Amino acid sequence: MKNKAIRIISLILVTLMCIGMAACTAPTTPSQTQESTASNTEAGEAPSAYYYTDPEEVIGDANSFEGITIGFSQRSVAGSSWYENLIRIAQAEAEHLGVNLIVTDANGDLATQISDIEDLIAQGCDAIIVNPVDPSGIIAATDMVHQAGIPLINVNSQMESTAAPTCFVGHDTYSFGYSAGTALAEAFDAKNGCPEEIKAAMIMGFPKELYSIQESNGMIAGFTAYYLDKYNKCNLNIVACRYGEWSADTALKETDDILAANGDLDILFVLDGSMGVASTSSIQSAGLEGQVMVCCAGGRKEELAAIQEGTIVASATCDPRQEGKWAVLMAAYAASGANVPATMYIDSVGINANNAAELYDPDSAY
Repeated sequence: MKNKAIRIISLILVTLMCIGMAACTAPTTPSQTQESTASNTEAGEAPSAYYYTDPEEVIGDANSFEGITIGFSQRSVAGSSWYENLIRIAQAEAEHLGVNLIVTDANGDLATQISDIEDLIAQGCDAIIVNPVDPSGIIAATDMVHQAGIPLINVNSQMESTAAPTCFVGHDTYSFGYSAGTALAEAFDAKNGCPEEIKAAMIMGFPKELYSIQESNGMIAGFTAYYLDKYNKCNLNIVACRYGEWSADTALKETDDILAANGDLDILFVLDGSMGVASTSSIQSAGLEGQVMVCCAGGRKEELAAIQEGTIVASATCDPRQEGKWAVLMAAYAASGANVPATMYIDSVGINANNAAELYDPDSAY
């Protein structure tokens, strides 16, 4: 009972450190992803859960949804290879299914995204996919989608529950963050044991973004739980929390600023692989390579290479290509009147030095 109480109190205290800078709340245990199942993808019978296919492979029967128009309101595209791959595979999946896909880019602006969704409704879309700029601010637009009787698919970054999407397609961000945080803790412990203070910083995506909040809390909880299990204490101190906006250039600048003020930093949590790789450049320039351990997420090939080289310690897969094609397939089924699952979590795999080489594909488009 004592250990359990210490675990809960420590998780709350560590989470509160990030709340002060990131305005977030955390669950206490990682969510369980749905088990993969085989599926019949004939039109009218939607898969009940995610099942793995090669990321570049389209799914469903060819030309099985001809005549259907799907709108895709994307929060932003330019500057993010993650978002570019999300849209690229969504378009390939739509072509495979015979679907007309209309993609809009809000460029990170909520007002633009609301206007985009209004336009998609006016164009008579049979289903609309939304990756929201703001999880609560988008409600005004999602209400209009519901009023128009159009199925709403939420992809990648979760909306507030009041948006009531027909289906959410994405990764369990808390769970894969937890896995990455645990892998980092194992590596940090092997090198440093349990020092009196572990100084850490966090580079998130955007403010108020549920995706960022869940993933960052998962990383912190995974790291903390490991130390509580082994040492009955965790001296993690979050000294800075910045927003990289899912951009490598922005993350590089933010890392420069963090390191300038914290030359004795031990750990850098980064919520994205491209941002993480950029951060390692800043660490090297500051002469802190070997001191600051980096944990990130995404599973990009450059990230996997960095793990093999030792400049990044831990990560977890979060493949935009799986999200893109499954969102389009679920939207097509919903538009055709089929029942679709309320949640479709994409499986994630923890990455460290033990499996990075196995997962690395130099010819990957991601």
